[in-house]
Amino acid sequence: MADIAAGERVVVRDEEWLVRAVRNTKSDGARVEVTGVSELVRDQDAVFFGALDKIDRLDPRDGKLVIDESAGFGRSRLWLGSVRRGSPVPTSDVTSCKDCRCR
Repeated sequence: MADIAAGERVVVRDEEWLVRAVRNTKSDGARVEVTGVSELVRDQDAVFFGALDKIDRLDPRDGKLVIDESAGFGRSRLWLGSVRRGSPVPTSDVTSCKDCRCR
């Protein structure tokens, strides 16, 4: 768990979370403080312990680039604005492939 750092995204209990802080404990491994990113847990704060929960890192290298064909690159601008403000990215709009030709 020591390789997880603040700012990373992790998957715990089938939901995506943004890591705010990581501290080591004596008995329960790493204490990971997170804020929900995925739809079900968005904006919810939680604490997970490495010895009790399976915490999977999301590797940005596994992401897939897709062409933004929205008018004026609207989807890209929305995503970049959300990241810059530190607010949760509207994943239903950005990662949706129903309108793009990436398939």
